[in-house]
Amino acid sequence: MSFRVWQDKLKFNFTLRFQLVIGYWILHIVRIWDSLLLTTYFLLLTTYIMPELPEVETIRRDLSRVILQKKIINIVISKPKLIKNTSTDYFKKNLINQKITAINRRGKLLYFSLSNHKFLLIHLKMTGQLIYQDRHKIVAGGHNFPHIGPELPNKYSHIYFKFTDQSTLYFNDQRQF
Repeated sequence: MSFRVWQDKLKFNFTLRFQLVIGYWILHIVRIWDSLLLTTYFLLLTTYIMPELPEVETIRRDLSRVILQKKIINIVISKPKLIKNTSTDYFKKNLINQKITAINRRGKLLYFSLSNHKFLLIHLKMTGQLIYQDRHKIVAGGHNFPHIGPELPNKYSHIYFKFTDQSTLYFNDQRQF
């Protein structure tokens, strides 16, 4: 082997090793940066932007205590796009004059069993909230909006269900998709 070939091979080995070492450190820095970004993203997600599973269960239990066997007499829909896969007329027709016989949960999806053997499915998404109000009390669950007071319905109340005893169940949502 000539000196020139050996020198080129040495230069190649040195360059390859240098690139590998620099590449390793860059990769290591990128991994650290990615884990910091991932951690930051995870912390942002967990700073209460979506109701968690235990909270959905709490909402189910709290609402079960106050609205079971209540008959829906009216439904007000201010944002029709929140009603999925059906028209608002069909939605109202199938819910008005029906009793809520059970409230169940599957994951983060609440489903209300009705006396006509149909179901009302509700997903709170990121900022959804269900608020039950009668003359004496308010039962609320979901995203922690600012103060919930007697000013219901408010600008976030997009669907609400009136019952025969004049109590109301409001579906509030700051963001609509």
